[in-house]
Amino acid sequence: MDVILRRTRSSVIKVLAAFRRSRSNLVCVVCIFVKSLRSFLPAQLRSKATHPRLDFDVLECVLYHAQKKDLYAAALVCREWAFAARRPLYAYVTHDTCHESALLLARTMRTCPHLRPLMRSFELIIDVDDEDSSELDWLHLMPEGGVRELSVIQFSWDNDFTTTILQSPFVKSIRRLKGKSDFVQTKEHLFRCLALPHLEHLSVYVPGELEIMEPI
Repeated sequence: MDVILRRTRSSVIKVLAAFRRSRSNLVCVVCIFVKSLRSFLPAQLRSKATHPRLDFDVLECVLYHAQKKDLYAAALVCREWAFAARRPLYAYVTHDTCHESALLLARTMRTCPHLRPLMRSFELIIDVDDEDSSELDWLHLMPEGGVRELSVIQFSWDNDFTTTILQSPFVKSIRRLKGKSDFVQTKEHLFRCLALPHLEHLSVYVPGELEIMEPI
């Protein structure tokens, strides 16, 4: 089975490359690929009992290499495809508070706890006009151990969203942190970033007026 999965992963790259060149329908490409994969399986693995699980693993592997718009389309095919697209869809999430989808994402994260651990890379864009932090209150529900990369672009000096973000449990497992614009507003913000236990890479803009005298 390991040999088959290795063949599958190498074939996935070729399939997606052909898909992008031809701009064909992803649903058709994946269906053809899954059917053709069975042709080189041993007879004992081509039983009806094996097909559902194998098809799901192959499908999920293919969808990890698909673009966002294709993932949205794949999630609407059927329930099985929705399950397969769920992990790739939520692995890389962008939450722009001024975008029309912001409220929907916030509601989804509040009401669907099974989706929170799937997030691996999170980009948060906070607009300058935001005065209500309720759109970010779901961050404290995000569990530790999921998100590995966090990028925050904050355009709001008058509101301290940084403390809310850095006090959320999921931040403890962050390995790469990028903070742009008004993310770091005080020395405490910077020191909180440096104190993250698993941090490997930090990139933040530090205002000159902070006058940090302590060694970092």
